Amino acid sequence: MSTLMRSRPFILLWTSTLVSSSGTVLTILALSIAVYERTGLNLAASAVSATQWLMPVLLAPLLASLCVRFAPRHLVVAAEGVSAVAALGIGLLVGPAPLVAGGLLLVRSFLDAVTRSGTPIALKRTLPEDVVARGVAHCEAARLYGAAIGALAGTLLLGTVPLTTIMLINTGTLLVSAVVLACARLPRERHNPVAPRGRDVLAGALATVRANPLLLRAFVLLAATTAPQALHNIGRTALSIEHLGLDSAGVAALAIVTTVALGVGALLASVSSRPTLSAAAAWVLLVAPAALLIVASIVTGVTASFATYGLFVVLFEVGFVWFSALLVHRAPLAAIEEIAALRTVVLPGVLCVALVGFGLLVDVVGLLGGALAYLGCAAVIGVAQQRLLARAPGDARKEAAPVARDSAE
Repeated sequence: MSTLMRSRPFILLWTSTLVSSSGTVLTILALSIAVYERTGLNLAASAVSATQWLMPVLLAPLLASLCVRFAPRHLVVAAEGVSAVAALGIGLLVGPAPLVAGGLLLVRSFLDAVTRSGTPIALKRTLPEDVVARGVAHCEAARLYGAAIGALAGTLLLGTVPLTTIMLINTGTLLVSAVVLACARLPRERHNPVAPRGRDVLAGALATVRANPLLLRAFVLLAATTAPQALHNIGRTALSIEHLGLDSAGVAALAIVTTVALGVGALLASVSSRPTLSAAAAWVLLVAPAALLIVASIVTGVTASFATYGLFVVLFEVGFVWFSALLVHRAPLAAIEEIAALRTVVLPGVLCVALVGFGLLVDVVGLLGGALAYLGCAAVIGVAQQRLLARAPGDARKEAAPVARDSAE
């Protein structure tokens, strides 16, 4: 930890991530409510959040090309700076020209994906190899802290200040983030100054992942976290209203519980992160959240159900942060740009599929049925990751085994 605290780039990247994500979450909440009030459609409101997941998928080749062509410093500073302009435009045009504001929201969402890709690239190319995983874990945790801060700010500001003011706040957070990143002394070297085809970049990244069992294992584990994320988006309402029979106040109470759990999970993950992960530890992080969600879907007491659901959120956030750190640690330095772009493209795509699949399943068989299906998926992924670990070369397999030693560093 002392190495990270002496790293100026890490400290400023962490600060930028915290500030930027808080403004982003506040903006998404405000725009979702504004769209719902204007249209009266839940689908239209949810489409605001969906832009964060759809844009990196729809523009995957462009995202990959940018990550490879531009230096980390230029990539993240430009993305945050242009995002600030887009946020200001949304605030000014959402009333008189909503279609133009919607187009700017798409631009803003894509640029956010660029920043999410550029952060691990900068960390991998700046930090010593032995602390990269911990640095990634802390920055992913900062993103979750920012989400909690943005959600809290939303409860205080939404309905009391106009949407234009919210967008001005977001513009300010993005400008602060851009200035902080500009001061971070990130690498200026371009990975490949020639403009490569984005599809070729992604194809090369896929080939790199498939050829490295430990890297593929990290990718599979990280993709597995989309199942609890999808169920969390669905389960907050299903648990409160359908299972426990509560009203909107119950939904709000569970939202508070999950916000606290989000912060706790991020904190636990960041302070206990490690560059290696045994098969047993991975099994726990895959299966335990599913088991907790099943328990929360069975018990009828509000306190017990909410507490168990909160633990579910804590554990799946720990898994998300740990698996993210493991992926960047396992990525070869020479291919980190391609791997970072592939991660930003694949995860939203898998999350969209999980949201649709689990959403339909919960509608048909209820939250308990969805949780049982999630447990089955976790078991399959647990077997897959263990087989990938067995396929790794002997020395690499030994490196992936220790747990206690890494956590004591």
